[in-house]
Amino acid sequence: MKLAGLTYEAIAQELGISRSTAFDAVDRAMKSVPYGDADSLRKIELAHLEKAQAKAFQILEAKHIAISASGKPVYDNGEPVEDDSVSLKAIDSIIKIQTRRAKLLGLDAPTRVQAMVGIITLDDQKADILNLFDRLKARELVEG
Repeated sequence: MKLAGLTYEAIAQELGISRSTAFDAVDRAMKSVPYGDADSLRKIELAHLEKAQAKAFQILEAKHIAISASGKPVYDNGEPVEDDSVSLKAIDSIIKIQTRRAKLLGLDAPTRVQAMVGIITLDDQKADILNLFDRLKARELVEG
């Protein structure tokens, strides 16, 4: 469906699933395809992202006039008032497209995880418990 050019929304609607589930399904399918075929799918996906980004930039660069609740253009001293919310939505879309492209191409740095691993034996646990009991007894003698 993605190869046919359907959007994630269209795939979701066709399959009766959410958009995020459709996205995850396409992502899993791309990962399961042999590398050569996956590379072709990536190129198609990148072309779709380029087209979407070009449209988002057109929207960002255009002037958008604010519209009142009654559906009429808003003016201030005879000049139309610009609606910045449309530009902000275009910026948000561009960032999402860039994020998707970076993920698709593996451009993001991997997340670093630091973990400390230790092995505690049963003897170590018993020794710790006995040590705690000794400390409690000593504390009771001092306070008592």
